[in-house]
Formats: sequence, C-alpha cells, structure tokens
Amino acid sequence: MTEVLEQTAYRVKAGEIFGQQRRPVGVEPVKRVLLLHGWQDNSNSYVNLIPLLPKNWWIVAIDWPGHGHSSPRGPGAAYHITDWLVDLREVVNVLQWQKFTLIGHSMGAGVALMYGALFPEEVEAVVALDVIKQLSEPAGTTHKVLRNAIMTLADHNQKTVAPQKPEIMSKNQVEQWWHGQSKAFMNEQSAAKILERGMRQNSGTTADEHLINRDSRLTFPPLFRMHLDQHRNVLKELKCDLLIIKAAGAQNYESPEVEKEFKDMYQKNCSHFAYIVVDGLHHVHLDRPETVAPVIVDFLEHRPIKNSH
Repeated sequence: MTEVLEQTAYRVKAGEIFGQQRRPVGVEPVKRVLLLHGWQDNSNSYVNLIPLLPKNWWIVAIDWPGHGHSSPRGPGAAYHITDWLVDLREVVNVLQWQKFTLIGHSMGAGVALMYGALFPEEVEAVVALDVIKQLSEPAGTTHKVLRNAIMTLADHNQKTVAPQKPEIMSKNQVEQWWHGQSKAFMNEQSAAKILERGMRQNSGTTADEHLINRDSRLTFPPLFRMHLDQHRNVLKELKCDLLIIKAAGAQNYESPEVEKEFKDMYQKNCSHFAYIVVDGLHHVHLDRPETVAPVIVDFLEHRPIKNSH
C-alpha cells in the first residue's frame, strides 16, 4: 500500500532539492525523520516504507541533486561524496529542524552516518540500510582513479560546450534498460516504483519519447573519495543511537575485517547500537517494507533490540 505524499521543494544554493513528505495533521510531530535514498535512485525508494511508519512522525524524503526531480549540479561541476553533506545541511536549515533522525539507504546511509558524526547536537539517531560506512578509496589507487576521473569529466565538459541532444527512448526501452540495470538489487515492482520518478516525458511532445531523470555525471568516477583512516577519524565521533539493517541477499561492500572494526567502534561509542540481518536484496526496504519497518520503529521508539549476525 502506498500513500499520496505531499510534494515539496527546498531552495538551496545549487538550485532546488525536491522531495516528498508526510506531516501529522493538527498535532505536533513526536519525531522528525529525513529519508536519504541511494546512488542513482530517488525519493520513491521510500514510498512503500513510509505508510508503515508511525503517523505522528514528520517524514521528509528528498531527491539528491541530479536525481529524480531535483536540479543537477551546474555546468562543469562534478559530484563529490562530501557535497551530499552540504546538500543535507542546507535542507535541514530550510526545514529549521533542531533535532531529527536520519534514515539512509546505501549512499544515503553513508551520508547519514557522516552527518551524524559531524553534527551530533542535531542528530538523535541514524538508521543505515545495508551499509556499514561510506566506501573508502582503496589503498594505492589514488593516482589511477584521480587521473581517470579528471579525464572523464574534462572530456564530458569539452563535448558539452555545444548543446548535446539528449538520449531519447520509448517508455518500453527505458523500462527494459532500468530493469536490466537494477535486477540484482531489487525486484521488478520496486524498480517500477523508482522509475515512476526516474523517467520523464520529453518536453514539447506527446509522442512516446522519454528521458532518464538523472544526471549522467553521477556515473563518472569520483574526483575525491575519503581514505579508510579518514573514515575512522570522522566516524569515531558518531555517538547517537545507531541501527544498521543488513540485507542478507546483498553483496558485502566491506571486507570482514573492516566491517568488524566499524561494528566494534559503533558498539563502543554509540549510545545504543543494533545490527540486524534481514532476508532480502539491497533494496529490501522497498521490496519488503513489512520486514524492515517493524525493526526501525521498535528501535527508534523503544530500543535497545537484540542484535543478529
């Protein structure tokens, strides 16, 4: 079951960040919750989960810049992992929230963990879906990765000095492309949900001409990625309540040694910490929200809950 959510827009320095929200009517919310989607997704990542969360929570799900309905970065710009933190900070400032909870999936979970460590006076709790931390730059790869990233972006910028014709496809072609890209991460119904906000009609025509609602620069190699020691230095300052939900059917993004190190650090430093494994793929919160929602609600409203491994 999905709900009709209120469409929102937040004016920030780089343009507009769009989103969807459900706000309690006539009562003060008992909890304010920001939902942060993963790389190349959009806020529809949470449309199946939101109806299962308490009605007295004020819930806002945003589209990151370059995703969904939000503005892309400006001409010549790149997407840096640290920029998402600035985007989140600006949305929080517009909302004027003093205390809130962050629920993030994949890339969004990595951002939530970092933000909670950097701004502990604001973040009451973090829920990280299928991520232990942001991906770190592998040791010894900086020269190769940076060279490739610079060449890719510079080549793109050179090609876009003159306006480029966007890639236009039929709706069926877009759907087939997207399902092929996403089948390892979510089921077909979930992919369709993401695509509802991730595809748009070509403006000025009623023909079957559609475009992907996503900045192609998101697929470029990163100009900057933090090293493991930098993640250690920042995330040791995460002190709020933390719940990590791991999807059993998803790939592991960290080595067993790194995963154990950060789980041990969270256990030591966070006010409450729980690590729960549930059956499902990487987008388990979208595929099987009835499995994920009770765990989130139980932790955020009652904690602690029993760990699983």
